[in-house]
Amino acid sequence: MAIASMVAIIASTSCKKDRAAAKIPAPNFASPASFYTQYQQPVQTFTVDSPGTGPIIGKEGTKLSGDASIFMYPNGQNVYYPFTLKLIEVYTGKDMILSNLPSIAGGKILETGGEISIRAYKGSQELVLKPGKKYFMELDTNTNLLTGMSVFYGFPNGNYTDWTNNLTSLDATINPDNLSSVLNMPLFYDMTIGRMGWVNCARLYTNANATTTISFTSQGTNTQNIDVFLVFKNIHSVMQVRGLVSQPVPVGTNLTVVAISRDSNQNNSMVYQAQDITVSSGMTVTLDLQPVSDAALLAALGVYK
Repeated sequence: MAIASMVAIIASTSCKKDRAAAKIPAPNFASPASFYTQYQQPVQTFTVDSPGTGPIIGKEGTKLSGDASIFMYPNGQNVYYPFTLKLIEVYTGKDMILSNLPSIAGGKILETGGEISIRAYKGSQELVLKPGKKYFMELDTNTNLLTGMSVFYGFPNGNYTDWTNNLTSLDATINPDNLSSVLNMPLFYDMTIGRMGWVNCARLYTNANATTTISFTSQGTNTQNIDVFLVFKNIHSVMQVRGLVSQPVPVGTNLTVVAISRDSNQNNSMVYQAQDITVSSGMTVTLDLQPVSDAALLAALGVYK
């Protein structure tokens, strides 16, 4: 660790000297939100015009089934054909980053098989499930299926999406929850869903090691506009860092730190850094983001499957 720290100090000093020699101003970080909006997974729209429509298959392989009989208007009125389903598929670490949709539930790490949004509409009116009704989903996956998976539902927590597998906490009328389930099939997860919106096929990650938070620091101004993500190497999960301090992570965990922002002192170009770390107690990581083209950044994120 001492050698690694010395290397980091030398690299940081060298970077400062290079900037000074080239008379490049220190970064003035700006929000990269428009980059995510441009490149995140799109909303896919499907028209359901009869009971025989389906299964609906998303471009990433998600399969959906459900007819008008399970939906209603929020006031309880029945729905008739045709109606519209809108689907977003988030399977890879890259797409979790671009969607700002980490797999963390109440600060706890989730191992995820996929994060999916499904909403139903009649014209511009969003529909809800009738009491006691559920819809069916098959999650496409290229990874080995994990046991003990359950349905986690997305809900707004401040300005980000949090997750819970306690559906009753989101809808007190569903008590007990006999609607949500995950069944492992040979090549996919077979799910039943009791609430429209974001769902996550996941399980809580367990690790006996003590946990610690990780702090991040960087040269420049407006560092609150640096988005930092922790991509876990040994499980399928991504954590987003807020306020440059992570949520608890087990000591000894192998991560890739991904930092993304814009630099208004570099023509508002995207800036990026990825570095591998092994988590140690109370550690601080120094960031050094460098200009990158959109294409190069997307290619770099593409390694996170």
